Amino acid sequence: IDGAYSMKAISDTGATYVLDKVLCCDKSMDIAILRFESKTKLTPLTLHAEKELKRGASVVAIGSPKGIKNTVSTGIISNSYTENSVPWIQFTAAISGSSGGALFNDNGDVIGITSATYNDSMAQNINLAINIVAAKAMYNAWDGTYYSFTNHKTYASFDYNGVYDDPYVKAEEPPVPVEWVCYNCGQVNTSPFCIKCGIE
Repeated sequence: IDGAYSMKAISDTGATYVLDKVLCCDKSMDIAILRFESKTKLTPLTLHAEKELKRGASVVAIGSPKGIKNTVSTGIISNSYTENSVPWIQFTAAISGSSGGALFNDNGDVIGITSATYNDSMAQNINLAINIVAAKAMYNAWDGTYYSFTNHKTYASFDYNGVYDDPYVKAEEPPVPVEWVCYNCGQVNTSPFCIKCGIE
């Protein structure tokens, strides 16, 4: 957002939404939280900050490389780690030229903000996103002050206590009903009592 006076978001249908204020930002994290100029009636995406991301889990990246809006690519999580206090997600979905996009999990929740990719021949398909926990922690620490694009702080507070969400737990499959044939009338049942003659 450095050097900007305002910004805009453009939908697939061409609708334009102007962003006019900075709530908070952190240059080292490469994250800025901005305010829309007016009510948009847009439904916010769900943010899911999981501490122990599973390697091999599917991800979807959406960005705008070379100005091509809302480009979608798929991949998997390769690793997650923290370096210099920055919580990184390494993944394989292509993001060349579209940092700042959303990284989604299989449930359609945002788990990261795409940030960087290695371009040298010795580091193929290494793409990085900031774990969304950083954005959630920034917003939680926001002091309620609105700043302009030309006059804002370049650092933010981060307190990750209570910000991480519980990991998804796979729901247990419901038990398969056991079929039995009534010895009295021959009715096939899945309930404890015969639906035809009532014998247990």
